[in-house]
Amino acid sequence: EIVSNSSNKNSDSNTIIAVIEDTKKENEEEKIYGYDENAMQVQSSYNGFPACGFLEIPKTNLALPILSDQTVSGMEYSCCMLYTTGTINLSGNTYIVGHNYNNGTLFSNNKNLKIGDKIILTGLYKNKLEYTIYNIFNTTAEDTSYLSRPINEKNIELTIQTCNNDPQDTRLIIEAVHEIKK
Repeated sequence: EIVSNSSNKNSDSNTIIAVIEDTKKENEEEKIYGYDENAMQVQSSYNGFPACGFLEIPKTNLALPILSDQTVSGMEYSCCMLYTTGTINLSGNTYIVGHNYNNGTLFSNNKNLKIGDKIILTGLYKNKLEYTIYNIFNTTAEDTSYLSRPINEKNIELTIQTCNNDPQDTRLIIEAVHEIKK
């Protein structure tokens, strides 16, 4: 089920009635986490966790929901949005974290990404943008200096962080940008 944020206001009783849309596909095998071309929005939960969007990295064949709360149990299933300066796919920076289990799941293959590779983010209301990776580096778990980098207000930025298991206790940081064309 996909829950729509639209509501109808009953003027007599002043109650809000939530509109629920059923978006079952004929072929369940084709149903990937909430991304249904015919739906009004992306599914807003995954395995019982609230979700706020969808992440795709074509080079590594990764397609994951973005969970809106960072929890230990949620990160076992998917990536999570740590914070955003606006909203997914709006100006500012969105910061997403996920595990590297070194087994081909979640962000395990991010080490294979290169500058120029693409990342696609889809927000809840299917606003889909393509980002281009412009910086990749390793840092310590304690280093957060990269979070205070200046963001060009004419661009929409994305930061992805995962564990880098070699060497231990370091983080792989990927910075990408969607340039707004005028």
